[in-house]
Amino acid sequence: MKMNNTIAISRIFLDNYKLFENFTLEFNKGLNIFDGPNGYGKTSLFDAIEFLITGDIKRVTTCEVLDGKCKYQKVFFAKDYKKDVIIKAEFIKNNETFVLVKKIEGHEEANSSTENNPKKIKEITKTYLITDFEDVEYTDDNLIDLKELEEMQKNSLGIHLRRYILCYIIFSRKIDLIILKIMNLVEWAVLIHYSKLRMKNKSL
Repeated sequence: MKMNNTIAISRIFLDNYKLFENFTLEFNKGLNIFDGPNGYGKTSLFDAIEFLITGDIKRVTTCEVLDGKCKYQKVFFAKDYKKDVIIKAEFIKNNETFVLVKKIEGHEEANSSTENNPKKIKEITKTYLITDFEDVEYTDDNLIDLKELEEMQKNSLGIHLRRYILCYIIFSRKIDLIILKIMNLVEWAVLIHYSKLRMKNKSL
């Protein structure tokens, strides 16, 4: 019997992350589509998943405008600098589950520091591997470093971190092209519609 190597995120938890506060989202089996106006958190959700898996948000950390030496009062996606940022997801593969947690600790005071620079995000992030999604206490026993995460990525997720990032970039570019094509089709549809109206008015 052939094993199903499909891996899926069954649910994700976000706390003190951008506009999300104590937020849990459960995914359906198969394709999940997120729709809504700008500012509703669609991109933020994808960023959270990328950060959870890779420890990075490439569209931010590779931004040439950002200077890695600049000081910031708080982590750029922390809603409240005094609280911990928690990003957690439950993964399912072959009826087995595991939970990845990313945690960035809050600060009592808003002191400007290069530690809060978006390009230093990996250095201040703690990653935990736990078994129960409902757990809210994360101990050092469950801590894993980036090297362990990469190894787990290859064994459990079946893809290397660098390949995931490459796939993400290719997928993003394809989405951009699809959107452009849709916009062009809409423009053509509008032009055809008005051309028909003009021809109809002329014939009257």
